[in-house]
Amino acid sequence: MTKPLTVLKSVGPKLVPFFKTCAIFFVLYGNESAASGIVYCILKCLPIISLILFILLDGISLSESYYRYSRRILIGLIFSCFGDVFLVWKHKGMNFELGLLMFAVAQTEYARAFGWRPFNLYAGGTFAILGAAVYYFLSSNLDGIMSYLVALYITLICTMAWRAVARVQIFDDLRTWCKLCGCFAAVFCLLSTTTNFELPFGLVLFALAQIEYAHAFGWKPLNLYAGGLITVLGSAVYYLLSAYVGGMVSYMYLVSLFITLVCIMGCRAVARFQLLDDLWTTWGKLFGCIGAMFFVLSDLTIAVDKFCFDVPCAHQIIMLTYYAAQVLIALSVVDSQVDELLNSNSKKTDGPIDKLFKKTANYLSQTLHLE
Repeated sequence: MTKPLTVLKSVGPKLVPFFKTCAIFFVLYGNESAASGIVYCILKCLPIISLILFILLDGISLSESYYRYSRRILIGLIFSCFGDVFLVWKHKGMNFELGLLMFAVAQTEYARAFGWRPFNLYAGGTFAILGAAVYYFLSSNLDGIMSYLVALYITLICTMAWRAVARVQIFDDLRTWCKLCGCFAAVFCLLSTTTNFELPFGLVLFALAQIEYAHAFGWKPLNLYAGGLITVLGSAVYYLLSAYVGGMVSYMYLVSLFITLVCIMGCRAVARFQLLDDLWTTWGKLFGCIGAMFFVLSDLTIAVDKFCFDVPCAHQIIMLTYYAAQVLIALSVVDSQVDELLNSNSKKTDGPIDKLFKKTANYLSQTLHLE
């Protein structure tokens, strides 16, 4: 899968309209939570329309199966735009309820896009508990049809968030876990052993241990950034220690050697844990997951501000998290076709009719060949 930096260079220009329209909206209506009117409606919807155009420019097909993810995200964005229109005039008639239904359809499409594999019951149970807690908190302020609509919407958005989280499985990789444990162990060793310099003989033994640890961690990848950062930290530690044992010159040589070895070991442990490199293949899923969390935060702020109490800076929080959620979910369509192709190939199994057809074709081909 394409790396995020490469994607940023290629899709960045396509996102310029989104960021420009967001800037215009916040400059003109950033502090006006009760604004309404045609101009406000257009400016509020323009960022979402920009994301719709972004997905269309990224490439889409109405028939090919490997564009299924993009199609569903596109439908979700379209219904989100309809929901924005209704919520501009939310105090008139049933507009708030209609807006809620539009966003409910959007959440359904996002959940369908994220898929149902892997299932991840733990994440599902967590979001079920959170959703039930939120509904219990809001229920005393709900009546009539809103009690049912809010329950439905909480169910749908929690389902969407569950499916988004379930797709990200970076920490299911045992190899990554081993690297992570080694990295944290090295950092803790760096923090703890550099403050204990009472026994020179103990320092020598620990120095030998650090050499073996660094040798075990290896020298690839090099990661000069981690090396430079830990070098600065090691120098700072040595500077602090020199003020206490500066009179013991021979002892300071030993301490400086030990700090150098611990820093090298820490550098090698951090360098081999390449979380960002491990996420190159799942960055699209990660963006979708983070976007789903922003969507939950945005809608939770709306619910609390409308049904419970006034939330400070509610308008800014709602719109910032809402636009962040939509752009991250829209970005997750990049390279989604590759995932769809891989998933379709992995799920491809022959049914009984296909097997019978293949056996018949093989039999006929062998018979004709013998003749």
